[in-house]
Amino acid sequence: MNVALGTGAVVLGLVSSILGVATIVLGLVRRDPKFVRLSRNYVWLVLFAALLAFFVMERALVGND
Repeated sequence: MNVALGTGAVVLGLVSSILGVATIVLGLVRRDPKFVRLSRNYVWLVLFAALLAFFVMERALVGND
């Protein structure tokens, strides 16, 4: 279970960071502030994924998994 949660968290972080970069580039190219504001949401998603991956790794370390 730790493997699935950890892998899911890392994939979530990767995908959301790629989408965040694409969104901010699109917003800067089009000069549309909506996309720049939308990219801020991806920052929170990346933070959530990183924290989730951290806690799953700590759980695996404590549980000798």
